[in-house]
Amino acid sequence: MATAPQPHYTPEEYLALERTAGYKSEYINGEIYPMVGGTHQHTALVYNIGGQLHTQLQGRSCDAYIGEMRVRVSATGMYTYPDVVVVCGEEQMADEHNDTVLNPTVIFEVLSPSTALYDRGDKFAHYQSLESLTDYVLVAQDRVRVEHFARQGDAWLLTVANNLSDGLYLAAIDCTLPLAKAYLYVDFPDPPARALRIRGPHHRYTPEEYLEIERAAEYKNEYRAGRIFPWPRVSLQHITITMNIGMILHTQFEGRPRDAGEVLVSMMRIHVPEAGLYTYPDVIAIDERSQLEDEYHDTLLNPTVLFEVLSPATEAYDQGEKFLSYQRLDSLTDYVLVDQNRVLVEHYGLRNGKWTLITETRDLGASIYLPAIDCTLPLAEIYKKVQFPDPPPAPPGHGRTAG
Repeated sequence: MATAPQPHYTPEEYLALERTAGYKSEYINGEIYPMVGGTHQHTALVYNIGGQLHTQLQGRSCDAYIGEMRVRVSATGMYTYPDVVVVCGEEQMADEHNDTVLNPTVIFEVLSPSTALYDRGDKFAHYQSLESLTDYVLVAQDRVRVEHFARQGDAWLLTVANNLSDGLYLAAIDCTLPLAKAYLYVDFPDPPARALRIRGPHHRYTPEEYLEIERAAEYKNEYRAGRIFPWPRVSLQHITITMNIGMILHTQFEGRPRDAGEVLVSMMRIHVPEAGLYTYPDVIAIDERSQLEDEYHDTLLNPTVLFEVLSPATEAYDQGEKFLSYQRLDSLTDYVLVDQNRVLVEHYGLRNGKWTLITETRDLGASIYLPAIDCTLPLAEIYKKVQFPDPPPAPPGHGRTAG
């Protein structure tokens, strides 16, 4: 959590700002704190944990949410975003926006140097006032170590696992998390020694300067043509679709050897050298062992399939300039665009040396097939639990009538 808060806000003011912000922020005691961004290790751990839970919870009355589901602790007034949340039974939402849950059952936080003390101390104290919470799990990203706090009446029982052969059993949801699968693809590089700062919206940066800034930033930024662009805030629909796609692919990749491919969600940066672009696709699939740019292991060079979830702020860019940049990736075979405000999926593929629209469908009963990774994605699963926003009312005098 950042050390310098913003001015005092009511919860209603915080939520109004948060729903249009370009990054996530936590709310405590009337103050807003920008939240720290994630590393490749953080992303891999969150996705691995979420994927394991999603698989084991299939067909049951519990759901796992990754990364961007906001939680409100009603007793203390805190709003925050756990790394992984499991909710069992009927989900209780704070309001009609359906983007803030009140009754988490299990919460996971992946520790970082800047948040470890907070996650173990003050934040845990807030979480303990959640009557629904049965388990709190802290996962180290710089070594193999998992701390599991289980509610025992008014006390919390701590157990620690630090071997890849260990498994974490969560009795409340009857799930077992093998540490070997939680730490799959996680390496432990040395952190950068220092970082530069963003000096203004029009300043030009070298790629090296951008990466130094980005690795210490509290939220994601895109780099193109020498400039740094803050990442836009995403909606609950966007989060749900991204998670669904990741889980579908994760399930179909399950059991394949590592050098046969992997799936990465949301926080993995890719580099398109010929376009001068560093960016974060919503979902990445790779049909071979990942090629990473440097010793930090946080920038991918060889995506096979890229997914972008379209939002009003990014739709034109994702369909146009960004797609043209992606086409300069020699490894890329397929590009999939998923609309978050209606059922619409566009699948572009590189066939016979040309990029072609393979499928454009609005049918929930349809599926898209990706031969490069041998995966099929049913639209009904892509849009599972997605609640589309109501369209804005038409301005007076702008209705259409039959002639």
